[in-house]
Amino acid sequence: RLYFFAAKHLVTSVYCVSEQIKSQLIEFGMPSSLIKTQLLGLDLTIYKRRQQIDIQDAKERPLRILTVADARPEKGLDILILAFLQAKRQIQNAHLRIIGDGPLLAHARILTESCGIQDSVDFLGRRDDVPELLSQGDLYVQPSLSEGLPLAVMEAMAAGLPIIASDVGGMSELLEDRVSGLLIPPGCIDCLAAAIVELIDDVALRESLGRNAYEKSRNFDFKKSVQI
Repeated sequence: RLYFFAAKHLVTSVYCVSEQIKSQLIEFGMPSSLIKTQLLGLDLTIYKRRQQIDIQDAKERPLRILTVADARPEKGLDILILAFLQAKRQIQNAHLRIIGDGPLLAHARILTESCGIQDSVDFLGRRDDVPELLSQGDLYVQPSLSEGLPLAVMEAMAAGLPIIASDVGGMSELLEDRVSGLLIPPGCIDCLAAAIVELIDDVALRESLGRNAYEKSRNFDFKKSVQI
């Protein structure tokens, strides 16, 4: 609070990436007149839109569930792994890809092995070809316990992926529940597992969510962003 007290007397403008963060700054005492909301921008030309699923192809290979995150407590990878385990009891035809590294990655690997699902989970590490990997996916999951405005979700939207995400931070500013994504309570393993099963079972819903997410992502073009 001392920082915010000093900052409000020294700065002329404060930019934040979501309305939720703006509200937090106001709660800490920052004058609302100084705060401007500036969404992050993407170079949309590097994202390939995921094409409509070929039903025959989907029967011949596991559906690919993706997440992009560093393995840190707030990212909820353990929740995703346990939810995936639960979902696999109902849906066998699914494979999880975890993109990123981080201090808890070894723990995530051990948890996967202890659950006996290591053959259905790939740890891809930190990658420079995330847009290409997203274009190869069928479903994106963001199981975070806390967030600002997650760039990874914006990228998944730009790739036209149907998305399941925890309703934290500015997530609801990106996704409208059951219109452009499924929003679930943070930390709820049962809720995440049920959402995964629902989207794997319901091709039409997957396609609808992915299409609407893609259309909304057109607003993320960095060329439209205000120059700071």
